[in-house]
Amino acid sequence: MEGNSNEPHKSLRSLFETANNQRRSLDSIPNPSSSIYQSQLQIIIRTFQQCQDLTERLSIFSPNETEDDISSNSLQYLLTNHYLGDLLLKDSLSRRKDVLQRSRVAYERYLKILDNYDMLSKSDNKLYQRYLSSPDDFSLLSQSDATARRNTKIARYKQEQELKLKLEYLACVPLALQHDDAASREIYLAEIQLCTHNTFHALDIIGQELKIISLMPQTSPAPQPEDLAEDYRQRNGRTNKDDNNYFDRLDPPISQLMNAGKTGPIL
Repeated sequence: MEGNSNEPHKSLRSLFETANNQRRSLDSIPNPSSSIYQSQLQIIIRTFQQCQDLTERLSIFSPNETEDDISSNSLQYLLTNHYLGDLLLKDSLSRRKDVLQRSRVAYERYLKILDNYDMLSKSDNKLYQRYLSSPDDFSLLSQSDATARRNTKIARYKQEQELKLKLEYLACVPLALQHDDAASREIYLAEIQLCTHNTFHALDIIGQELKIISLMPQTSPAPQPEDLAEDYRQRNGRTNKDDNNYFDRLDPPISQLMNAGKTGPIL
């Protein structure tokens, strides 16, 4: 359901356009691991997150509506979570497990909205139900049947190429038709189909990588200086800070050395 005021919607359109332009410009930075790329990436992620927040505040989408209730211009905002999922995966500064989990959540939100509006194709809906039944074990390819695995790969490759060709064709329509509501709607729906195809592929890859991470040995953090000092005190029986002989330094105080008869030079 969409609000009555045009100003907030203009702000959303402007913000979404800015985020999309930033997303496309990211490809011009050659090294994804560079500080420039990662810094720009975080800016784009925040912009899309602002789009998501504004979309929710404006109640652009509602669970009790159908696809026909969404205006043609608002269809593009369905892609916000998909773009966020893609962008979050590119983060090389954060802990990898956290990156994968955040990206997965964004993709899940994207599919949930499409499912609410009954916008998933029959084949995509089957994949979605499979994913919901066991997200951690979700896989597009059969793990036991090599022939089925090969056939699925071929079928999905053909589907992806067909969707790309369709989108390219629609994007090449005359400029006058691009402002036609029906033409714009068809373009947005074609892009949603392609992004949905890619979303299931991303969820498959995320699941595989999370499994690999779960099998890796957990490394303990490096001990801090205060931990080393506490360990020294425990090994030497000095753990009670109420004791007058307790000191936070590792070497005994001079008074203890002198009382013990150790009055020689301190080396």
